[in-house]
Amino acid sequence: MKPVYVCTGGCGGKVSAEDYAAGKTTCATPGCSKEGLPLESRQECEECGAVISLAEVPIHKH
Repeated sequence: MKPVYVCTGGCGGKVSAEDYAAGKTTCATPGCSKEGLPLESRQECEECGAVISLAEVPIHKH
């Protein structure tokens, strides 16, 4: 698993932990319902690409 940050407004925006640390901390998609609001922390499975919450990590299966 690797940390990522996502928009929950429906635009599908996602940034890496490195981009987040570099200042990309809000949704920048014009017209998104969460434009300008903070991105939320998630985990991305490096095997299948699923983006899940930290609570779901122990139960994530392939």
